[in-house]
Amino acid sequence: MTMDYSQLSDFEINKRVCEALDMEEHFFIPDDEADFDSEIPTDERGPIWQTQKRDINGFRASNGNCFNPCNNPEYAWPIITENNISIILDNPSMPCATDNARDLFDDAGPNVGVAYDNPLRAAMIVFLMMQDANNA
Repeated sequence: MTMDYSQLSDFEINKRVCEALDMEEHFFIPDDEADFDSEIPTDERGPIWQTQKRDINGFRASNGNCFNPCNNPEYAWPIITENNISIILDNPSMPCATDNARDLFDDAGPNVGVAYDNPLRAAMIVFLMMQDANNA
């Protein structure tokens, strides 16, 4: 059964991306969004950096701050480039992220693609779907 990541909150996607990158030991990861103060916007929630190291898997640790690749290009872009994820901005359509842009248009082969109004979130969903496919 394929996971429908579109049903998850940004927090839940950020948490799963952190886990997929095997970085959990460097974070305080709340159990769910109810653990955050209500004044913290929902698009600013995710695992909280908590480490003595300066750089983790190419990311600069920022203790006390949120790891938020769904909304912060500083965290999303390395994941996007290292995993060859393409973001396609095609007005008036929603932005699309895919692991194989050529085949997305040619229907030549299997690919992972997600359309979402937030292109970084779409890219993180594609990343998680790619991880699922690699672990199947």
